[in-house]
Amino acid sequence: MDLKYILLIMGLVLLVGTASAEGEPTNVNMDIPYNKTLLNAPMWFNATADGATSWFWDFGDGTNSTAQNVLKSFTAEGDYFVTLTATNEFGDTTIGREIIVMDNVFVSDGVGWTRATASAGWSARRYHTSVVYDGKMWVMGG
Repeated sequence: MDLKYILLIMGLVLLVGTASAEGEPTNVNMDIPYNKTLLNAPMWFNATADGATSWFWDFGDGTNSTAQNVLKSFTAEGDYFVTLTATNEFGDTTIGREIIVMDNVFVSDGVGWTRATASAGWSARRYHTSVVYDGKMWVMGG
């Protein structure tokens, strides 16, 4: 894990640990359906927190939002550290989570993702659509 992520996590632990003493938002949570997603596939980022009056999402790709719930897609492959800051008149609390974005993936066991196009008998697929149904991600088109 990169040193900046370790330092951020240590700082987040300190912030969350002191939140209730000062009156900052408590029970801050980001509801994200999965930590791995496909390139250009929109997914919902939902925020909850007790006592929050405003929100700030930093998606780690140079984009951000002040909405509580955001529909977001990533336009480049990579590992992104997404942070959510919940704020009220007493202060703020920040939490974070890593999201892995891949262009073309194959899910064999429902847990680990493996790039399959290098050994496939066809080229990588583009311009596809994906949907989550019945606990599985379905990729169509392209």
